[in-house]
Formats: sequence, C-alpha cells, structure tokens
Amino acid sequence: MIYLAHEIRGSEPHSPAKQAANMSRALLAASLLREKYPDKAFYVPAEHDDFPQQCLRMGLLSVDDVLSVDLSILKQCEELWVLLPCSGFFALGGGVAGEVEFAACNRIPTWFIALEELQ
Repeated sequence: MIYLAHEIRGSEPHSPAKQAANMSRALLAASLLREKYPDKAFYVPAEHDDFPQQCLRMGLLSVDDVLSVDLSILKQCEELWVLLPCSGFFALGGGVAGEVEFAACNRIPTWFIALEELQ
C-alpha cells in the first residue's frame, strides 16, 4: 500500500475554509492517482478524517495523537507519496514533515508529486 501524505490544516493561519480546500485537493489527487495507477492501493488520510477531527474538537485527541496513529499506518506501507502544498513551494510543515521524517528514519521510499502533474 502507498501512503499519500497531504496537508490537512495547512500553513498558519489555520481556518475551516483552508482545511476544507486542503481536504478537497487531497481527495482529487487520490482520485487521479487511482485512475493513473489502478493496480496500486492508496491510504489517504483525507478519506478517514471525520473521526479524528471530531475527536480533536472534543478534546479527546491532540494533533500529536493523530500524527502518532498516522505514523503507525505509514509504518505498514511500502511507500510514501507526498502531495506538495498548493503554494508551489517545497515547504512541508506539520504532520507532513513528520511523515517524511518518519519515512526517512524507517527507510520507506518517498516520492514527491504535484497535483498539476496528475491532471
């Protein structure tokens, strides 16, 4: 399985609108990747984000807790593909940076892709 890392909250300032746009972008990328690579299985955090986001709002989980779970899923994956931020700059932050670092430490091959490459 391939783990697709992507922005969720994005760079500061965080906002619900920015988060919704990031999630939509990740879902679009996942759809395009599945069309382009129908023989590959992808894990996409955006497809499973309702539960952790509700837990965050209720104070049951922290952002670090969610990242810890994501890293446990990543550890089971064969590759990490990173959807570059929409800013076009190679500036990864937050959870994505943590996922890239974790992959490097665990020798998980990592690839970087831009949404524009998929369209």
